[in-house]
Amino acid sequence: MALAAYQQEQILERFFSVLWLLYPNRVTNTEHKKCLIKWAGQLGLNPDEILAAHTDVERPRPKPETKPEKIRAVYNLMLLICMDQVIQEEELEIAEQYAVAIGLKKSIIRALFDSILVARNSELTPEAMEAQIITYFQNQPD
Repeated sequence: MALAAYQQEQILERFFSVLWLLYPNRVTNTEHKKCLIKWAGQLGLNPDEILAAHTDVERPRPKPETKPEKIRAVYNLMLLICMDQVIQEEELEIAEQYAVAIGLKKSIIRALFDSILVARNSELTPEAMEAQIITYFQNQPD
């Protein structure tokens, strides 16, 4: 799946947001740890970079506040999950936990995943696909 440059930056930030929010001290679930390592590899991060960013108490840890910000956050996480085109159940579990942690229903993850699969088979640009999906989901009732 082709990504716009700004999306790559947002996906990287989402990776660290998942680490900070769901695993503030350490990752204890072995399957989740494997997913995080896989994502880090996809993003070109080495273990030292992950540890440095994860333990940097000075680094801001923004949490999405508005519904559009929350939708965009889980959308970017779903793009990360879809990067290698191999979707593991554990990756979706992490995404569901993240959605709940930022104030969304976990059911949005499966719906977003389906929307991304359908949209990426269209001729939409990455920007148009993102705008269309985010607009649709932010207009859905909570």
